[in-house]
Amino acid sequence: MDDLAGLIFMCSNETKRDCFKYRVFGLPEAKKNMVEQVKKGTKLFLFDVDKRILYGVYKATSEGGINLVEQAFKNSSRKFPAQVLAGCHVYMYMQTYKYNYVNL
Repeated sequence: MDDLAGLIFMCSNETKRDCFKYRVFGLPEAKKNMVEQVKKGTKLFLFDVDKRILYGVYKATSEGGINLVEQAFKNSSRKFPAQVLAGCHVYMYMQTYKYNYVNL
């Protein structure tokens, strides 16, 4: 499989604090195969679904794996064990608007 150029993770008001506190982005276990393709240096973004803000550019500081930070997302109503550690590469954010946002 080709190298993964980048990946967008999603967060909400409920999970964003843990993403920034632990510097970890996570997805449900069903997305484990996708997260495991992340290598150190892969570009990452974080999309806040509540505020419709895209944060980034981050760089993966670890390989993707399972429960890299076990205490992350413990208070969330959903679990996100497929994780990658993220460090800030270039910080910016972009507000998206209802007319250009598609709920997938």
